[in-house]
Amino acid sequence: DFAGLHEILSKTRVDRKPRSHIAPWQGIHHDEVTVPEGNLQIGPYRAIVTLRKSTDANFLLCKDTKLDRLVWLRLLPTGSPEVPEQLRNLSRVGRVRWLNGHRSLDQSWDAYEAVPGKPLPAVLADGQPWKQVRVWLMDLAEELTASQADNSLPSVLSLDRVWIGSDGHARLLDFPSPD
Repeated sequence: DFAGLHEILSKTRVDRKPRSHIAPWQGIHHDEVTVPEGNLQIGPYRAIVTLRKSTDANFLLCKDTKLDRLVWLRLLPTGSPEVPEQLRNLSRVGRVRWLNGHRSLDQSWDAYEAVPGKPLPAVLADGQPWKQVRVWLMDLAEELTASQADNSLPSVLSLDRVWIGSDGHARLLDFPSPD
């Protein structure tokens, strides 16, 4: 059972310590967001603010008024392919959860859970204690292992596609960070 010679001789064993509960990371705070009246309605989501504009996609922070939650809405060019089913069904702490999507002749968008946090480069600029960075590295290692096993590895792996949530966990993004 993978015992080393030193363990057999000393009749000792090294077991993996169970992962303890991670306290919320103090580096990011999530403020209450109110939706101004008259904002753009896209599907079931009401736009609050534009987070990022680019040539391939725009990101909006939206409010799901029915479920009272914040979402990232990724507005895509018309004709964009749908998110693959295996990515739509992912439910791991190491990924941002896909919630909903729409494709038509006039609109293409995908909604993801809005995780309060920051992209990794912004977090690292402030310098971080090893005890926190070690948790992020473990999160990323576990997600990369799981992603390789189920063929859901993001097409691009880069620092700007790692999101650090206020819950203390690192997440891989399948798109450039919205912030």
